[in-house]
Amino acid sequence: MIEAAEAELSALLTLRSCRFEAPPYERKLERLERSGTVIPPKQLITVSRFSRHGMELPAAGVELPVLSRGQEVGRFVLEPTPEFGASLEQRVVAVALADQVGAALGTS
Repeated sequence: MIEAAEAELSALLTLRSCRFEAPPYERKLERLERSGTVIPPKQLITVSRFSRHGMELPAAGVELPVLSRGQEVGRFVLEPTPEFGASLEQRVVAVALADQVGAALGTS
């Protein structure tokens, strides 16, 4: 299921790479929230960039949390392809894909 979600997220958001990580995480990344917005860790300030396709994800990557029964069980690390953006709708669909993975992990 995780590999299928990585492939779907890569195609949906035109990513350079996508991988699942279980905690603890090696580094903090900006976070793709349930609303489709991207927020930085508290110590960072970020500037959003837009292309003709939508908002560009941060070049350093962004985390997409995977929740199971309200608890974070992992994250997808999304590394964007330069100059490709993602619409709000695409980002919300990405959250829904992560939710499906979380639901599957909760039943296994």
